[in-house]
Amino acid sequence: MCVPHSLKSTDPYDDYQDFYNNISSIDDAIFFYQKIPSNIHLSNIEHLKIKPPINNQFWSIILNWNRMKSLELSSYNDTLHSQLQVLFYCAPNLRYLLIHQDRLILPLQMSVFKYPNI
Repeated sequence: MCVPHSLKSTDPYDDYQDFYNNISSIDDAIFFYQKIPSNIHLSNIEHLKIKPPINNQFWSIILNWNRMKSLELSSYNDTLHSQLQVLFYCAPNLRYLLIHQDRLILPLQMSVFKYPNI
């Protein structure tokens, strides 16, 4: 298991769930690409920074989307559109979206998204 830099337990039975339950912000865009046991869940996430594409582990590890207020994507392409639309529906309190986009890609048209919580 790859644990964020700030925690290493000496207890061999520690499943890290208490630690993960208290995480409210993830600023590591590749966090969801590390191996995380299936019994670990994030229930207090307010801010996420992710690197697309969004993998299955991302969808299964976050239990409570109601707390998420901001999302930052390290890049965007058209294949991400449907995943991002699902995320908008799952996170009713999402108020801030930042997308870093390469200059070579055409401008992102935000009007193609539906915002159910606005």
